Amino acid sequence: PAVVPVTARLAPRRTMQPNAADVQTDVGRDLVRPLLRHLPDVIFRLSRDGTFLEHIPTQGRRVGVFADAIVGLPVEQALPPDQAEETTRLLARALRSGEMQRLDYIVWEGDERHVVEGRVVATGDRDALLMLLDATERRSVVAASETIVETSYALLADDPIESVCDRIAEVLARHLDYPMARVSLWHPTVRGARLDARKKK
Repeated sequence: PAVVPVTARLAPRRTMQPNAADVQTDVGRDLVRPLLRHLPDVIFRLSRDGTFLEHIPTQGRRVGVFADAIVGLPVEQALPPDQAEETTRLLARALRSGEMQRLDYIVWEGDERHVVEGRVVATGDRDALLMLLDATERRSVVAASETIVETSYALLADDPIESVCDRIAEVLARHLDYPMARVSLWHPTVRGARLDARKKK
């Protein structure tokens, strides 16, 4: 049978140009996506001069000073001096640059110490949002994991368990950036298997 050559002419490839609205939407998603990784427990709106204008309700629980009636107060009256100074500085930077600023707050609720992660995001040139997330549990888990890794070589070397425990409080204090006098350890299934690790003076 005869072979009939077939010639195919390819149409020129058309480059799709993104719509301006789509580009803006993508930029908006890029800005919001990091914020949605850890939804805030508390949101406040701050004025340019650092006054708490509004508490925006969320599903989270307010802890420490942020549970007080601080709406209407300037940060200098609502927060401890060092935290107020840092908040004011980062608020000005966020409004000036348009970039999200990060800071940590240490707040107390009774005798419980909380590490609260803060994010300052400008919503215009006159105000900004202060978004807060209680990161105490997550930070503690990370610190515990790092402590286990750091002290595991002693366990693998078959060092006495007492000598390993002597270091745990010190290592944990370093990772948590908080001094500890004692850390209690216990076995999850063996009753009575408990050790107290004390930080050496």
